[in-house]
Amino acid sequence: MFAAYWEVTGFNISYTDVQISVERKFHGSDDLWHTVDGYTSLGVADNTVLSGLSLDPGHTFRAAVMFCVVRVCTRPVHSNGVTVVPHPPVAGGINITYSETEISSQLEVAMDRFRDRDIPATSESYAVIERYEWSLIDPGLLTEWAPVANLTDQESQVLFKISFSRPLDFSKCRRLAVRGYNKVGLTTVVSADVRNCSAFDEIMVKPLFVIDATGSKIAQGIGNDIILEQNALWPMLDVDYPPYKNILSAVWPSLRHRKYKWAVVAGDKLDPTSHFKRQSLMTVSDPCALADVIKCGETGKEYVNVHFDQKEELPHGHRFYVCIHADEMEVTYEKWPTVLEEVNACSDGITVDLTPPSESSITIQGLIENVYQAYNRVGLATVITSHALEVDTTPLLSGQVSDGRSSASPQQR
Repeated sequence: MFAAYWEVTGFNISYTDVQISVERKFHGSDDLWHTVDGYTSLGVADNTVLSGLSLDPGHTFRAAVMFCVVRVCTRPVHSNGVTVVPHPPVAGGINITYSETEISSQLEVAMDRFRDRDIPATSESYAVIERYEWSLIDPGLLTEWAPVANLTDQESQVLFKISFSRPLDFSKCRRLAVRGYNKVGLTTVVSADVRNCSAFDEIMVKPLFVIDATGSKIAQGIGNDIILEQNALWPMLDVDYPPYKNILSAVWPSLRHRKYKWAVVAGDKLDPTSHFKRQSLMTVSDPCALADVIKCGETGKEYVNVHFDQKEELPHGHRFYVCIHADEMEVTYEKWPTVLEEVNACSDGITVDLTPPSESSITIQGLIENVYQAYNRVGLATVITSHALEVDTTPLLSGQVSDGRSSASPQQR
Protein backbone atom coordinates (compact mmCIF):
# COMPACT_ATOMS: atom_id res chain seq x y z
CA MET A 1 0.00 0.00 0.00
CA PHE A 2 1.24 3.48 -0.88
CA ALA A 3 -0.51 6.63 0.38
CA ALA A 4 -0.02 10.20 -0.82
CA TYR A 5 -1.77 13.53 -0.53
CA TRP A 6 -1.25 16.97 -2.09
CA GLU A 7 -2.35 20.55 -1.93
CA VAL A 8 -2.74 22.87 -4.91
CA THR A 9 -2.39 26.65 -4.65
CA GLY A 10 -1.91 29.33 -7.29
CA PHE A 11 -3.48 27.20 -10.04
CA ASN A 12 -5.53 29.60 -12.25
CA ILE A 13 -7.31 26.90 -14.27
CA SER A 14 -9.59 24.36 -12.63
CA TYR A 15 -8.14 20.95 -13.37
CA THR A 16 -10.50 18.09 -14.17
CA ASP A 17 -8.25 15.12 -13.45
CA VAL A 18 -5.30 14.10 -11.29
CA GLN A 19 -2.99 11.33 -12.48
CA ILE A 20 -0.53 9.57 -10.20
CA SER A 21 2.32 7.15 -10.68
CA VAL A 22 4.82 5.51 -8.33
CA GLU A 23 8.54 5.72 -9.09
CA ARG A 24 11.45 3.74 -7.60
CA LYS A 25 14.90 5.17 -6.99
CA PHE A 26 18.02 3.44 -8.32
CA HIS A 27 20.22 2.29 -5.42
CA GLY A 28 23.27 4.48 -4.93
CA SER A 29 22.05 7.27 -7.22
CA ASP A 30 21.42 10.85 -6.18
CA ASP A 31 18.25 11.41 -8.16
CA LEU A 32 17.68 8.68 -10.74
CA TRP A 33 14.19 7.14 -10.74
CA HIS A 34 12.18 4.78 -12.91
CA THR A 35 8.43 4.22 -13.09
CA VAL A 36 7.03 1.21 -11.25
CA ASP A 37 3.65 1.38 -12.92
CA GLY A 38 1.87 3.65 -15.36
CA TYR A 39 -0.21 6.68 -14.40
CA THR A 40 -3.59 6.13 -12.75
CA SER A 41 -6.44 8.59 -13.23
CA LEU A 42 -8.04 9.73 -9.96
CA GLY A 43 -10.46 12.42 -11.10
CA VAL A 44 -10.55 15.48 -8.85
CA ALA A 45 -8.85 14.36 -5.64
CA ASP A 46 -6.34 15.56 -3.09
CA ASN A 47 -5.19 12.17 -1.74
CA THR A 48 -5.09 8.51 -2.64
CA VAL A 49 -4.12 5.09 -1.35
CA LEU A 50 -2.67 2.76 -3.98
CA SER A 51 -2.74 -0.98 -3.34
CA GLY A 52 -1.54 -4.06 -5.17
CA LEU A 53 1.98 -2.66 -5.56
CA SER A 54 5.21 -4.59 -5.05
CA LEU A 55 7.18 -2.28 -2.78
CA ASP A 56 10.43 -4.17 -2.32
CA PRO A 57 12.24 -3.88 1.03
CA GLY A 58 15.16 -1.47 1.04
CA HIS A 59 13.98 0.52 -1.97
CA THR A 60 12.86 4.16 -2.01
CA PHE A 61 9.62 5.08 -3.74
CA ARG A 62 7.98 8.41 -4.51
CA ALA A 63 4.73 9.69 -5.95
CA ALA A 64 4.63 11.52 -9.28
CA VAL A 65 1.44 13.58 -9.74
CA MET A 66 0.17 15.45 -12.81
CA PHE A 67 -2.78 17.86 -12.86
CA CYS A 68 -4.74 17.66 -16.11
CA VAL A 69 -7.38 19.61 -18.03
CA VAL A 70 -8.88 17.29 -20.64
CA ARG A 71 -5.70 15.85 -22.27
CA VAL A 72 -3.27 18.58 -21.29
CA CYS A 73 -1.30 17.89 -18.09
CA THR A 74 1.31 19.69 -16.04
CA ARG A 75 4.77 18.33 -15.58
CA PRO A 76 4.90 15.73 -12.78
CA VAL A 77 5.27 17.01 -9.25
CA HIS A 78 7.11 14.60 -6.95
CA SER A 79 7.07 13.75 -3.27
CA ASN A 80 10.39 13.47 -1.43
CA GLY A 81 10.18 9.66 -1.28
CA VAL A 82 9.64 6.91 1.25
CA THR A 83 12.00 3.97 1.97
CA VAL A 84 10.45 0.59 2.75
CA VAL A 85 11.94 -0.77 6.00
CA PRO A 86 10.12 -3.98 7.06
CA HIS A 87 12.91 -5.55 9.13
CA PRO A 88 14.65 -4.67 12.40
CA PRO A 89 18.24 -3.39 12.21
CA VAL A 90 21.21 -5.71 11.79
CA ALA A 91 23.73 -5.48 14.65
CA GLY A 92 27.42 -6.32 14.62
CA GLY A 93 30.18 -6.68 17.18
CA ILE A 94 30.66 -4.68 20.37
CA ASN A 95 33.82 -4.16 22.46
CA ILE A 96 33.80 -2.72 25.98
CA THR A 97 36.70 -1.34 28.03
CA TYR A 98 35.97 -0.93 31.74
CA SER A 99 37.96 1.35 34.04
CA GLU A 100 37.38 2.52 37.59
CA THR A 101 38.68 4.68 40.39
CA GLU A 102 37.81 4.50 44.08
CA ILE A 103 34.74 6.68 43.53
CA SER A 104 33.69 6.23 39.88
CA SER A 105 33.77 3.98 36.82
CA GLN A 106 33.48 4.27 33.06
CA LEU A 107 32.69 2.14 30.01
CA GLU A 108 34.31 2.93 26.68
CA VAL A 109 32.26 1.28 23.94
CA ALA A 110 33.25 0.61 20.32
CA MET A 111 30.39 -0.94 18.36
CA ASP A 112 29.69 -1.80 14.75
CA ARG A 113 27.05 0.56 13.41
CA PHE A 114 23.58 -0.91 13.09
CA ARG A 115 22.32 -1.04 9.51
CA ASP A 116 19.39 -2.12 7.36
CA ARG A 117 19.75 -5.56 5.80
CA ASP A 118 17.86 -4.71 2.60
CA ILE A 119 19.72 -1.56 1.50
CA PRO A 120 22.94 -2.42 -0.39
CA ALA A 121 24.41 1.10 -0.33
CA THR A 122 26.36 1.28 2.95
CA SER A 123 25.77 4.96 3.72
CA GLU A 124 22.04 4.65 3.01
CA SER A 125 21.85 1.49 5.11
CA TYR A 126 23.37 3.35 8.09
CA ALA A 127 21.08 6.35 7.56
CA VAL A 128 17.97 4.26 8.37
CA ILE A 129 19.14 3.93 12.01
CA GLU A 130 17.70 6.69 14.17
CA ARG A 131 19.03 6.27 17.71
CA TYR A 132 20.58 3.99 20.35
CA GLU A 133 19.83 3.25 24.02
CA TRP A 134 21.82 1.37 26.67
CA SER A 135 21.18 -0.56 29.87
CA LEU A 136 23.12 -2.76 32.28
CA ILE A 137 21.78 -6.33 32.50
CA ASP A 138 22.54 -9.52 34.49
CA PRO A 139 20.50 -10.78 32.45
CA GLY A 140 17.53 -8.82 33.81
CA LEU A 141 17.54 -5.04 33.51
CA LEU A 142 19.66 -3.39 36.20
CA THR A 143 19.09 0.14 34.93
CA GLU A 144 16.38 1.79 32.88
CA TRP A 145 17.05 2.23 29.17
CA ALA A 146 18.90 5.52 28.64
CA PRO A 147 19.76 7.31 25.38
CA VAL A 148 23.33 6.96 24.14
CA ALA A 149 24.82 10.44 24.37
CA ASN A 150 27.85 11.97 22.63
CA LEU A 151 27.90 9.32 19.91
CA THR A 152 30.89 9.51 17.57
CA ASP A 153 30.66 8.00 14.08
CA GLN A 154 33.90 6.43 12.87
CA GLU A 155 33.34 4.89 9.45
CA SER A 156 31.75 1.51 10.18
CA GLN A 157 31.75 1.95 13.98
CA VAL A 158 30.25 4.21 16.62
CA LEU A 159 32.08 5.17 19.81
CA PHE A 160 30.63 6.38 23.09
CA LYS A 161 31.33 6.45 26.83
CA ILE A 162 29.12 5.72 29.85
CA SER A 163 30.11 7.10 33.25
CA PHE A 164 28.96 5.93 36.68
CA SER A 165 29.24 7.64 40.03
CA ARG A 166 30.57 4.46 41.69
CA PRO A 167 32.60 1.37 40.69
CA LEU A 168 30.56 -1.60 39.47
CA ASP A 169 30.23 -4.79 41.53
CA PHE A 170 31.43 -7.95 39.76
CA SER A 171 30.16 -10.61 42.13
CA LYS A 172 27.82 -11.41 39.22
CA CYS A 173 28.24 -11.21 35.47
CA ARG A 174 27.41 -7.66 34.41
CA ARG A 175 26.62 -7.04 30.75
CA LEU A 176 25.96 -3.94 28.69
CA ALA A 177 23.00 -4.06 26.30
CA VAL A 178 22.62 -1.59 23.44
CA ARG A 179 19.30 -1.25 21.65
CA GLY A 180 19.16 0.35 18.21
CA TYR A 181 16.03 1.82 16.62
CA ASN A 182 15.42 2.34 12.93
CA LYS A 183 13.18 5.10 11.62
CA VAL A 184 10.02 3.01 11.74
CA GLY A 185 10.58 2.02 15.38
CA LEU A 186 11.84 -1.55 14.89
CA THR A 187 14.64 -2.50 17.29
CA THR A 188 17.55 -4.89 17.73
CA VAL A 189 19.57 -5.48 20.91
CA VAL A 190 23.24 -6.45 21.14
CA SER A 191 25.03 -7.13 24.44
CA ALA A 192 28.46 -8.04 25.78
CA ASP A 193 30.18 -8.71 29.12
CA VAL A 194 31.50 -5.59 30.83
CA ARG A 195 34.28 -7.88 32.04
CA ASN A 196 34.87 -11.34 30.60
CA CYS A 197 32.58 -13.47 32.73
CA SER A 198 34.08 -16.76 31.50
CA ALA A 199 37.75 -15.80 32.06
CA PHE A 200 39.65 -18.26 34.28
CA ASP A 201 43.34 -17.34 33.86
CA GLU A 202 42.47 -14.15 35.69
CA ILE A 203 39.01 -14.44 37.20
CA MET A 204 37.05 -11.27 36.47
CA VAL A 205 33.80 -12.23 38.20
CA LYS A 206 34.08 -13.41 41.79
CA PRO A 207 30.86 -14.60 43.45
CA LEU A 208 30.12 -13.56 47.01
CA PHE A 209 30.70 -16.08 49.79
CA VAL A 210 26.98 -16.03 50.68
CA ILE A 211 24.50 -16.89 47.92
CA ASP A 212 20.74 -16.35 48.27
CA ALA A 213 18.76 -19.48 47.38
CA THR A 214 15.23 -20.91 47.18
CA GLY A 215 13.85 -24.41 47.51
CA SER A 216 10.97 -26.08 45.73
CA LYS A 217 7.42 -24.74 45.93
CA ILE A 218 4.98 -26.33 48.39
CA ALA A 219 2.00 -24.03 47.78
CA GLN A 220 1.35 -20.44 46.70
CA GLY A 221 3.83 -18.31 48.67
CA ILE A 222 5.14 -21.33 50.61
CA GLY A 223 8.59 -22.79 49.94
CA ASN A 224 10.59 -25.82 50.97
CA ASP A 225 14.01 -26.13 52.62
CA ILE A 226 17.20 -26.36 50.61
CA ILE A 227 19.91 -28.93 51.29
CA LEU A 228 23.62 -28.68 50.48
CA GLU A 229 25.69 -31.81 50.96
CA GLN A 230 29.03 -31.29 52.69
CA ASN A 231 31.77 -30.07 50.30
CA ALA A 232 29.29 -30.05 47.40
CA LEU A 233 28.98 -27.30 44.81
CA TRP A 234 25.82 -25.22 44.65
CA PRO A 235 24.55 -25.44 41.04
CA MET A 236 22.02 -22.60 41.14
CA LEU A 237 22.53 -18.91 40.46
CA ASP A 238 22.04 -16.31 43.17
CA VAL A 239 18.35 -15.52 43.68
CA ASP A 240 17.12 -11.92 43.68
CA TYR A 241 13.34 -12.32 44.07
CA PRO A 242 12.13 -15.28 46.15
CA PRO A 243 8.37 -15.98 45.87
CA TYR A 244 7.97 -17.29 49.44
CA LYS A 245 6.76 -15.64 52.66
CA ASN A 246 7.62 -18.48 55.03
CA ILE A 247 11.33 -19.08 54.47
CA LEU A 248 14.67 -17.49 53.56
CA SER A 249 17.58 -19.68 52.49
CA ALA A 250 21.24 -19.09 51.74
CA VAL A 251 24.38 -21.13 51.04
CA TRP A 252 28.14 -20.51 51.33
CA PRO A 253 29.57 -23.55 49.50
CA SER A 254 33.17 -22.34 49.23
CA LEU A 255 33.72 -22.24 53.03
CA ARG A 256 34.91 -25.15 55.20
CA HIS A 257 34.83 -23.76 58.76
CA ARG A 258 31.88 -25.97 59.86
CA LYS A 259 30.91 -23.45 62.54
CA TYR A 260 29.08 -20.26 61.71
CA LYS A 261 26.93 -17.52 63.19
CA TRP A 262 24.21 -16.22 60.88
CA ALA A 263 21.63 -13.43 60.87
CA VAL A 264 18.81 -12.20 58.65
CA VAL A 265 19.03 -8.42 58.31
CA ALA A 266 16.18 -6.23 57.05
CA GLY A 267 17.07 -3.71 54.35
CA ASP A 268 15.34 -1.08 52.25
CA LYS A 269 12.25 -2.08 50.29
CA LEU A 270 14.16 -1.78 47.02
CA ASP A 271 17.84 -1.42 46.19
CA PRO A 272 18.25 0.20 42.75
CA THR A 273 22.06 0.30 43.11
CA SER A 274 22.79 -3.40 43.65
CA HIS A 275 25.14 -3.36 40.64
CA PHE A 276 27.56 -0.99 42.42
CA LYS A 277 30.27 -1.89 44.90
CA ARG A 278 29.20 -1.30 48.50
CA GLN A 279 30.62 -1.47 51.96
CA SER A 280 29.91 -4.71 53.78
CA LEU A 281 26.98 -4.80 56.17
CA MET A 282 29.23 -6.76 58.56
CA THR A 283 30.58 -3.86 60.61
CA VAL A 284 30.98 -6.15 63.64
CA SER A 285 32.10 -9.77 63.94
CA ASP A 286 28.86 -10.94 65.53
CA PRO A 287 26.01 -10.82 62.96
CA CYS A 288 23.44 -10.97 65.78
CA ALA A 289 24.69 -7.55 66.93
CA LEU A 290 23.94 -5.87 63.60
CA ALA A 291 21.22 -3.26 63.37
CA ASP A 292 17.86 -4.38 61.91
CA VAL A 293 18.44 -8.08 62.65
CA ILE A 294 15.14 -9.98 62.61
CA LYS A 295 16.51 -13.49 63.30
CA CYS A 296 19.92 -14.99 64.07
CA GLY A 297 21.48 -18.25 65.13
CA GLU A 298 24.32 -20.74 64.65
CA THR A 299 24.92 -23.69 62.33
CA GLY A 300 27.61 -26.23 61.54
CA LYS A 301 26.60 -26.50 57.87
CA GLU A 302 27.30 -24.40 54.81
CA TYR A 303 23.68 -23.40 54.40
CA VAL A 304 20.75 -22.14 56.40
CA ASN A 305 16.96 -22.27 56.18
CA VAL A 306 15.30 -19.56 58.25
CA HIS A 307 11.59 -20.22 58.88
CA PHE A 308 8.87 -17.67 59.59
CA ASP A 309 5.50 -18.63 61.03
CA GLN A 310 2.17 -16.98 60.18
CA LYS A 311 2.77 -14.16 62.63
CA GLU A 312 6.20 -13.44 61.13
CA GLU A 313 5.48 -13.84 57.42
CA LEU A 314 7.84 -11.98 55.12
CA PRO A 315 6.11 -8.91 53.62
CA HIS A 316 5.92 -8.46 49.87
CA GLY A 317 8.41 -5.96 48.44
CA HIS A 318 10.73 -5.94 51.47
CA ARG A 319 14.46 -6.62 51.17
CA PHE A 320 16.56 -8.92 53.37
CA TYR A 321 20.20 -9.97 53.64
CA VAL A 322 21.78 -13.10 55.12
CA CYS A 323 25.05 -12.37 56.94
CA ILE A 324 27.49 -14.89 58.44
CA HIS A 325 30.61 -14.94 60.61
CA ALA A 326 33.24 -17.67 60.96
CA ASP A 327 36.27 -17.48 63.27
CA GLU A 328 39.77 -18.08 61.99
CA MET A 329 40.70 -21.69 62.53
CA GLU A 330 43.28 -24.31 61.62
CA VAL A 331 42.20 -27.57 60.01
CA THR A 332 44.20 -30.56 58.85
CA TYR A 333 43.59 -32.14 55.47
CA GLU A 334 45.30 -35.56 55.50
CA LYS A 335 48.78 -34.49 56.76
CA TRP A 336 48.78 -30.77 55.86
CA PRO A 337 47.44 -28.15 58.25
CA THR A 338 45.59 -25.24 56.67
CA VAL A 339 44.55 -21.95 58.24
CA LEU A 340 41.03 -20.86 57.34
CA GLU A 341 40.79 -17.09 57.64
CA GLU A 342 38.07 -15.30 59.56
CA VAL A 343 35.04 -14.61 57.40
CA ASN A 344 32.52 -11.80 57.75
CA ALA A 345 30.21 -11.74 54.75
CA CYS A 346 26.68 -11.01 53.58
CA SER A 347 24.61 -11.94 50.57
CA ASP A 348 23.74 -9.22 48.06
CA GLY A 349 20.14 -9.32 49.25
CA ILE A 350 16.74 -10.50 48.07
CA THR A 351 13.43 -8.71 47.59
CA VAL A 352 10.34 -10.76 48.47
CA ASP A 353 8.00 -10.98 45.46
CA LEU A 354 4.67 -12.63 46.25
CA THR A 355 2.48 -11.26 43.46
CA PRO A 356 2.41 -11.67 39.67
CA PRO A 357 2.83 -8.58 37.46
CA SER A 358 -0.29 -6.43 37.24
CA GLU A 359 -2.06 -6.08 33.91
CA SER A 360 -1.77 -2.87 31.95
CA SER A 361 -2.88 -1.50 28.60
CA ILE A 362 -1.40 0.17 25.56
CA THR A 363 -3.07 3.26 24.13
CA ILE A 364 -2.27 4.67 20.70
CA GLN A 365 -3.79 8.06 20.12
CA GLY A 366 -5.79 8.08 16.88
CA LEU A 367 -6.07 4.29 16.59
CA ILE A 368 -9.58 3.39 15.41
CA GLU A 369 -10.38 -0.23 14.51
CA ASN A 370 -6.70 -1.00 13.82
CA VAL A 371 -6.38 1.96 11.43
CA TYR A 372 -4.06 4.75 12.51
CA GLN A 373 -4.66 8.22 11.08
CA ALA A 374 -1.91 10.80 11.53
CA TYR A 375 -2.37 14.47 10.73
CA ASN A 376 0.00 17.36 10.21
CA ARG A 377 -0.77 21.05 9.79
CA VAL A 378 -2.25 20.59 6.33
CA GLY A 379 -4.41 17.52 6.79
CA LEU A 380 -4.31 13.76 6.43
CA ALA A 381 -0.76 12.53 6.09
CA THR A 382 -0.96 8.78 5.77
CA VAL A 383 -2.94 5.73 6.82
CA ILE A 384 -1.39 2.46 8.00
CA THR A 385 -2.41 -0.36 10.36
CA SER A 386 -1.05 -1.15 13.81
CA HIS A 387 2.44 0.28 13.47
CA ALA A 388 4.54 3.20 14.61
CA LEU A 389 4.32 6.20 12.29
CA GLU A 390 6.49 9.22 11.64
CA VAL A 391 4.81 12.25 10.09
CA ASP A 392 6.52 14.90 7.97
CA THR A 393 5.33 18.23 9.38
CA THR A 394 7.13 20.42 6.84
CA PRO A 395 4.62 22.97 5.40
CA LEU A 396 3.60 22.07 1.83
CA LEU A 397 4.68 24.33 -1.00
CA SER A 398 2.50 25.11 -3.98
CA GLY A 399 1.86 21.90 -5.89
CA GLN A 400 3.92 19.79 -3.51
CA VAL A 401 3.13 16.10 -3.02
CA SER A 402 3.79 14.32 0.27
CA ASP A 403 3.87 10.63 1.13
CA GLY A 404 3.94 11.59 4.81
CA ARG A 405 7.23 10.07 5.97
CA SER A 406 10.76 9.17 4.99
CA SER A 407 10.55 5.46 5.75
CA ALA A 408 7.72 2.96 5.66
CA SER A 409 6.77 -0.03 7.73
CA PRO A 410 5.74 -3.38 6.24
CA GLN A 411 2.06 -2.40 6.33
CA GLN A 412 2.60 0.17 3.61
CA ARG A 413 3.41 -2.48 1.06
